[in-house]
Amino acid sequence: MKKIVFLIMAVVAFCSCSTKEKYAIDGSVADPNYENIKLVIQQTANNQIVAVDTMTIQSGKFSFKGNIDSVAIKNVFSPDTSSLMPFVFIVEKGTITVEITDNTAKIGGTPLNDKLQAFNDKFMSNTKKGHDLIAGYTKKQEAGIATEQDETSLRETLSELAKENTTMMVAFAKENIDNILGEYCFMSYYFRVDSQTREEMNSFATPKIKALLNI
Repeated sequence: MKKIVFLIMAVVAFCSCSTKEKYAIDGSVADPNYENIKLVIQQTANNQIVAVDTMTIQSGKFSFKGNIDSVAIKNVFSPDTSSLMPFVFIVEKGTITVEITDNTAKIGGTPLNDKLQAFNDKFMSNTKKGHDLIAGYTKKQEAGIATEQDETSLRETLSELAKENTTMMVAFAKENIDNILGEYCFMSYYFRVDSQTREEMNSFATPKIKALLNI
């Protein structure tokens, strides 16, 4: 009788594990210099970042399959090279696509990852505009033709771009306050904005976010 009970318990345990929702990563890399490079998947546990899995780039591809214990954000970096920018992805049901071009990853394939990438694209577009403007002004300085008006215009434009990004970030955090994207925005940007913006964010922060940030 004991053997039968044990067998039933083992079958139930196996079935419960096999019915967990799963996710997959399907990645591609344009640069052949990254061949055989290792990618490490990390997550935060007990306030520490720990490595949980690895992938290897082979023939311009990398992949991974895993179970979903909960919707979570994980980050990926390579210990083999510093030129490949680390990236984050959201663990959720489905196949997560990762396209690495010019050392930068573009994530998609599932609802939350698509949403995060769309936000990052808009945010980084303004950031790139700012970098290009600074580069143009620097060239003028080096050529000795930069004027005070050029400097004033640069400062004003950079300020406007920064305000746009801050407004965009706050709106995105508020819109996603009921899912992990809102938490991600708070953790990433809260201490990088001015006190007035932090007060605005405090007004819709969840108890969990307030506890995580000690606010």
